[in-house]
Amino acid sequence: MTTREPTMKAEANPAPEQGRVQVTVRGPVPRDIATYATTKIDHVLSWTPDRVQHLHVVVTLANEEHDEAAGIEVEAVVDGTPIHVHAKAPTLTEATDAATDRLRRQLTDRRERMRSRRRRGVPKPPVTTDLTE
Repeated sequence: MTTREPTMKAEANPAPEQGRVQVTVRGPVPRDIATYATTKIDHVLSWTPDRVQHLHVVVTLANEEHDEAAGIEVEAVVDGTPIHVHAKAPTLTEATDAATDRLRRQLTDRRERMRSRRRRGVPKPPVTTDLTE
């Protein structure tokens, strides 16, 4: 008996190129919460029709003494356009939800800008692949 790989829906974009996803965990973050964050962010990015070239997720859990002890940062490069999202909240789940909402909004705004440029006849900006830090 052979095992089959799960299939993705036709309209979904595959995950970022192999080796391009980076996850950084700062503080005592439980593994299941870090997995929750990366899964939600990857799900939002999977629905963009553009190619995701790079994805870096930073999950931070500071001391509980702070009001906003949890934070999520997302840095993505989508078809050469850098996108940066940052969210802080009392819990990592709330920070993740806020970050995914902001990421979805930025991707939608980017898509609308590209659509508007095509209508006006403005050429697409060149795609850069240099991701040196």
